[in-house]
Amino acid sequence: MMKDSSKRTRPLMYHCREFGNCRKPGDAGSRQAASFRQSFSGAFVAPLVRVTVKIEIMLGAEGNIIKVIGRLRAEYLPELKGRIETSGGRTALDMDEVTLVDVESVRFLSICETQGVELRRCPAYIREWIAREREQKC
Repeated sequence: MMKDSSKRTRPLMYHCREFGNCRKPGDAGSRQAASFRQSFSGAFVAPLVRVTVKIEIMLGAEGNIIKVIGRLRAEYLPELKGRIETSGGRTALDMDEVTLVDVESVRFLSICETQGVELRRCPAYIREWIAREREQKC
């Protein structure tokens, strides 16, 4: 049985607001969503997953650079700590694309810096927050 190609009016598109937070057009019960489900009833559609941070490791001659992208929250710190520990040698955190942090993340970054992990391209507000946390600790 041949499929009717006239049903496809435009390519499947997703709208992403954050990393992995994608939704198909007309989510949650709209006519467009029902039409989408009928058109692609045999296709696998992954559930929505809200991921707010991305951690990339780049190996270099000077050492390892761990690039952190997005919102760094306390729930992601064990993963980041594990990546720092397994990277071995000289490690740097590239913070250029970090958009938001919480207090636990700032304390973690402060500890990392005192242990020799370099914070590269760290946003000014995070640097100031780290300095304030250190002052309060003393």
